[in-house]
Amino acid sequence: MHELKKITQLCVCVCVCVCIVCVLFLVSDEFLAADASSAAVGIQVQAEHRDQSPPITSPQIPSLSPASEPSLTCFWHKNTTVNPVSLCGRLADFIRRRRLEHVYVFAPAKCAGTTIRYYINPNETMNSRVPGHICKWAVSGGHVWPTRGMGELALESCARRALFLVTVREQQSWLMSAVWHVCWKMRHGKPPHVRNCTDATWIEKRPHELGISPDTVMHEEVLLDSGLNVLLVDYRDTDHVLKCLPRKGHKGKVTSTELASLVWARQQTAPSANVAQQDSEKTALQLPPLREMQTHYFKRHRSGWWIGKYIAAMTEQSCAIANFSGII
Repeated sequence: MHELKKITQLCVCVCVCVCIVCVLFLVSDEFLAADASSAAVGIQVQAEHRDQSPPITSPQIPSLSPASEPSLTCFWHKNTTVNPVSLCGRLADFIRRRRLEHVYVFAPAKCAGTTIRYYINPNETMNSRVPGHICKWAVSGGHVWPTRGMGELALESCARRALFLVTVREQQSWLMSAVWHVCWKMRHGKPPHVRNCTDATWIEKRPHELGISPDTVMHEEVLLDSGLNVLLVDYRDTDHVLKCLPRKGHKGKVTSTELASLVWARQQTAPSANVAQQDSEKTALQLPPLREMQTHYFKRHRSGWWIGKYIAAMTEQSCAIANFSGII
């Protein structure tokens, strides 16, 4: 009996152990299934998250937009019948509307500056190189200089009440004329600075008029400043502008109405004056080819000819006098 009892207890223990093992086995399966399910859900969530995220792309380099075209307003067209009255009338009306008290005609080298000076400032009584001097004149003009270019003149106290008429010239035409003139000048120096102008290396230093080009004495910010009254004038039409203005200029303070009354069509012709141009020997000078002139002219000056696009816009639209700041 005692042994039977032991066997019975042993069987019970075995059964209990088997039950425990079975329970543990079932529980472990459930945990494994839950972990697998959770893992699957996690993978799915991660996949969905990746699907909703923006795609990773390499950074894009912004494309450079082409340089904006000049915004030209033509003040006076070349294609119209040459009628100084219409030009002078437009200038007088512009002066009244803008309430201006000064008119200045300025020129870089080889842009009819000598003609302007002989007509409107023959004795150079108005000296633009002296700060404040131009404001003493109602009407005047002449050459504009590298040390006192349009950037400096635009800072004068009267600049915002003045009309600036600035003559310009196309690059190739200007460069050939300037090289021709400077070569003549250097050959006639005492002693002569050069004997043979065909060697273009001397152009690199930009001596004399070569350093007073439209792109060096004019400033783009001045041209585009709507607070200033700047008109570019094709140098070939300088005579038409001068006929609207009193010979020898006008000194003193005037009102806008009084200034406009000084602007009217005159019959006299402005004299074309250029000492080198009148010299017969100038026609016999031997110059370098244009391409060599350009190469040496821009060799030390990388800024290029910034004003070229504005002159090209004037030429394209057959415009003799133009504004680029939108004031008209």
